[in-house]
Amino acid sequence: MKPWIAAVPLLLAATAAQAGSVSPYDHIFVIMEENHEYDQIIGNTNAPNLNAYATTYGLATNYDSVTHPSAPNYVALVGGSYFGIQDDNPWQTHKLNDPDLTSQIDTAGLAWKGYFQGLPHPGFKGNCYPSQCYYASKHNGPIYFDAVHTSKIELDREVPITQLAKDIKHTLPNFAVIVPDQCHDMHGGYGDCTNDTDAQLVAAGDTYAAGVVAQLTSAKFWSGSHSAIVIVWDEGTTNIGGGGHVAAIVITSTGPRALQDGTAYNHYSLLATIQDALGLGCLQNTCSATPMAKLFAHP
Repeated sequence: MKPWIAAVPLLLAATAAQAGSVSPYDHIFVIMEENHEYDQIIGNTNAPNLNAYATTYGLATNYDSVTHPSAPNYVALVGGSYFGIQDDNPWQTHKLNDPDLTSQIDTAGLAWKGYFQGLPHPGFKGNCYPSQCYYASKHNGPIYFDAVHTSKIELDREVPITQLAKDIKHTLPNFAVIVPDQCHDMHGGYGDCTNDTDAQLVAAGDTYAAGVVAQLTSAKFWSGSHSAIVIVWDEGTTNIGGGGHVAAIVITSTGPRALQDGTAYNHYSLLATIQDALGLGCLQNTCSATPMAKLFAHP
């Protein structure tokens, strides 16, 4: 076995209604961006890298977030529901004793990780760091679930983004969520971020995401595996689809090129895709969601 690729056992028998429709994957990385509608990103000259990926690889043109504000979308993306959350209150006020993607992955004998820019150390349980709140727990979906915040083993799977470079050289998880801080995820408005205008926020987010993508796609594991990077926004500024029409860009190592998919998708579709690609079952709304099979197809 190549040391930089996590072992992936034979696909387990999935119970999801959509099981088998998505090609199997070794690694799926989801980069979460903030608060921009589809047409604020696609075609925006301040986001040249993101637009290049959307043109070169895959783009979901009819993808919606599921609600407002941020926290419930992050929760929905790993939980298959936002469990009635309609605020950005920290996880201590919304402790969820429900299964989520991380517990499914653990049960299947696979590996997951969260890479957070600004996180001071693995397993950090605080809601804000530093005092300017570059890292914010409202942008950390897994920590809302009891299976994560009550377990040191699980909490230690949430690490500073600097750990990614080390993991690339050794063993990568099968699933990872990658979250830039609030100065680099297009959010802004915190601390001493120098990105004062929306153009600057978009440009900073574009540059940071491109650095992460390059780090992954230039690594040795990339061409020798079935891997994908999804860049998606938590919510838009409208109520379309529940939380706004947002872009979802899918970069694959061996999948489609120059594909625009107009199928109606949302965060539950992305979660259903991840579950199916890793041979897992469904969770609540993912049982009836349409997986993004076209964008993840590979030989």
